Amino acid sequence: MDFDKEKLTESFKKNLERGRAGAVGIGVFAAVFNSDNKMLLRKRMEKGSLIYNGDLSGKWELPGGGVELVDFRAGEYQSSIWNCIQKELQEEVCIVPSETNKQLVMLPAWLGKEDNIDLAFVIPFSIYEMEPSGIGEYFNSYYEGLEKNAIGYFTEKEIERLEIISPRMKMMILEAFRYCH
Repeated sequence: MDFDKEKLTESFKKNLERGRAGAVGIGVFAAVFNSDNKMLLRKRMEKGSLIYNGDLSGKWELPGGGVELVDFRAGEYQSSIWNCIQKELQEEVCIVPSETNKQLVMLPAWLGKEDNIDLAFVIPFSIYEMEPSGIGEYFNSYYEGLEKNAIGYFTEKEIERLEIISPRMKMMILEAFRYCH
């Protein structure tokens, strides 16, 4: 589905005039739990961020990212989220959710700034709902990522001691623990 950027801009302006949210970025992140109720996090390799300024490399976060316009399908509302989370999990941790469980529970978090509103959703999964996906962006397999300490499983207490990329990401991680326990 192609989006008309002029119409989107016009809609943005009308919403602002009505006191509504003008533009929204949507991010989706996976809270993947193992059998010990530890959560999978990834160590950020890339430096920049669309939302936060500065070098975020070496800090920890949930695997995930932004929903892009190409992910949307008319009338298939959860498919855009599903397409994005599959793509992000494959790139970042070399696993994807199995097709058998496409019902998504989404825990919301938002960030308001002067120039935009950014929505993020955390989707809880069990590692048993995942399948290997082949080569990722930074390592060749899920097991290689674990071996290289590029991804890892952590308890809620261990997460308190990690350097997380942002206060909002930390809140999303802790909310996923609360929801899933």
